[in-house]
Amino acid sequence: MNKYFHFFWPFTTSYADIPNSEIFGELRRVCLAAVLWPVLSGTLLLYFGLSLTAHQQFLGITMIVPGGTLALLIIGAIVLKRDFHPIKVFLGSPPEQVDIQIAAEALIQARNFQLLSARRILFYQAPAFALGFSLMTLMANLYLGFGLELWQLLIALMVSFMVGVGHAIFEFYAVARMMIRVITLAHQQCGELSPVQRQRIIRVDTKRKLLFVSSLVVLPPIIILGTTLLIRIRHELMLTGHEELLGFLPSMIGWVTLIVAVSYALSLLIFQRMASEVSESVSELSNAMHRVEEGRLDASLLEKTSDEYAGIYRRFNRMVSELMERERLRDAFGRYVAKELAEDVMHHGINLGGREVEASVLFADIRDFTAMSGKMSAEEVVSILNQYFSVVEPSIQAEGGWINKFGGDSLLAVFGVLTPQPDHIQHAVQAALKMRAALNEFNKEQEKTGKPSLRIGIGIHCGKMVAGSVGSKDRMEFTVIGDTVNTASRIEGLNKKWGTDILISTEVAKASRREIDLEPMPETMVRGIATPIQVFAVK
Repeated sequence: MNKYFHFFWPFTTSYADIPNSEIFGELRRVCLAAVLWPVLSGTLLLYFGLSLTAHQQFLGITMIVPGGTLALLIIGAIVLKRDFHPIKVFLGSPPEQVDIQIAAEALIQARNFQLLSARRILFYQAPAFALGFSLMTLMANLYLGFGLELWQLLIALMVSFMVGVGHAIFEFYAVARMMIRVITLAHQQCGELSPVQRQRIIRVDTKRKLLFVSSLVVLPPIIILGTTLLIRIRHELMLTGHEELLGFLPSMIGWVTLIVAVSYALSLLIFQRMASEVSESVSELSNAMHRVEEGRLDASLLEKTSDEYAGIYRRFNRMVSELMERERLRDAFGRYVAKELAEDVMHHGINLGGREVEASVLFADIRDFTAMSGKMSAEEVVSILNQYFSVVEPSIQAEGGWINKFGGDSLLAVFGVLTPQPDHIQHAVQAALKMRAALNEFNKEQEKTGKPSLRIGIGIHCGKMVAGSVGSKDRMEFTVIGDTVNTASRIEGLNKKWGTDILISTEVAKASRREIDLEPMPETMVRGIATPIQVFAVK
């Protein structure tokens, strides 16, 4: 029983699980139902509105209406097959072998299909029905004594026009659900359409769509009602022998025309206002979403109605508010950890695991800062540290590194940890040279204002290390661990011994010797390493 209900009323049918091979068959059944309802309605109007004899009713039901309907179905089947062809080619191809261009053609056709259906009905099927109906009527009049008068034929043709309009509106909405299934399948295969392909989609905004449909619903019945009334009055006067009263018909025609015009104008104004309200709400929402898409989270929608759009606006404002909060958290998070790390956590979540990486480590420390800070206030200490870190951090970022840790007046930067860098050693050395140049400029400004200048020591080492998040489930820190890190720290400390500012390990020197001027330093023992190491000063 449910199957028959869906055949006669396809608007509630779901096509999500229907096999691809059956979609065209289902579409034909939908189109048949779209024909059935208007034709049945038109037949009833003709049956009760034309004062037909029993013989005329019999011929109309068995010959005239079926003849027009047959012409409608034949023409409709031909054009429907043509319009559905790009979709049929796509649905008939195995998913793993579907060409992207074929999927794109199917997607374009599916998105245009509602308007193509309306065009097929109004420009092909409705004229075919009128022609078939007229030919059957002529044959019945000539050979079967149908005896349909001209006034009755005029009314019948007007009713057939209204049938075509009803058919177009019914099918326009009936095929929408099925096309959603096709659009979903095609989009999965071809993705987003190119700008050139999108230009082939027939654009009909909400306002025009509502005005078009409402005009078709209101205007034809009003015209047909007024015209039919005049024809029936004229026929009854002539039938009863009151031809002398026909003189009032011209004024009656003017009166009916005025009523039709005023009624349509009022209806059009009402529909125009309703369509404008819907269109304005959609445009306002679309513009706000476009602002959010561009990253402008100041978009806010004012609830001006009590319909569904009020709820949509409210949820949109809540969504934007949550996005703003998330951006604030992202910004705050990004100030405490590297931007790359913040993005990784935001996208992939928190992972307490670690991994071994081949990378470079740069340690930097301010010389004699403890003695210097003893002569400053707390505000001055924090201020000069912030200025210093703001000066040297861009040099590290410019070479693809990120500061893993601030330790008072020191910092730990790594290269090649979050994002692979085959030449991480060269980047670490170049970052140190840029830090030296940036600090020189900083010190010049400090001296001009009578503020103390800063001296730093930098140590660089490369090798394998473990990178990952350590801590508890309530608090974690992403860090690098291993002998490579410890050695870089020890190398940085040797700057105090020799009065240098940049020292690199032998491994770093081998990879960078051609690019920079190096001075070998005497082998020396450092804490935590059993054998002496040699380092090189970068001149």
